[in-house]
Amino acid sequence: MRCVRVIPILTALVVASAGSAVAQKGVTELGVDMAVAYETESEIFSIMLPGGGTTENLYGPQGAFRLGFFLSDAVSLEPATSLSLLSGDGETIWSWAFATKLLYHFTADPSVTRVYLAFGGTFTLFDFGEESNTQFGASLDLGAKLPISDRVGGRIAASYTRAFENDDFNTRNILAAIFGISVFLGG
Repeated sequence: MRCVRVIPILTALVVASAGSAVAQKGVTELGVDMAVAYETESEIFSIMLPGGGTTENLYGPQGAFRLGFFLSDAVSLEPATSLSLLSGDGETIWSWAFATKLLYHFTADPSVTRVYLAFGGTFTLFDFGEESNTQFGASLDLGAKLPISDRVGGRIAASYTRAFENDDFNTRNILAAIFGISVFLGG
């Protein structure tokens, strides 16, 4: 029996950004995302719902619960997580995905549509019963935050994730369309 247990430590480089008249620092964003994803190598389409309600959520947390912490008016840090369970024929397989993204918002004003670019890292733990494996990856998103009210917003994004090859997994490229909703607290 081979078990691989890894505690992920993901760090992000904080990019200095210019401030604006609208302060976002101190605001926390709570959100849920769902995604439609396509893995290019296996040609698999999947729909990922918050918490991992999918038949194939093995790509990092595109269908996820996330927190956003504004480091400045234009830069935020977002950890996200999801859990997927697959069960059948007496066997259960689960995956737990964690990502951290650094977002740069091209506009600091939250009352208008805010286009952002996000860079991040992903860690996924797979448990196959008697064996566990991990896979790391990197992601790049281009998206927009859409204000609905002062404290609620929508989100759309195009995402590319590259999951890196290791002894247990091949390199994978995942393209996704992400749709989310957020509630903003504090500030």
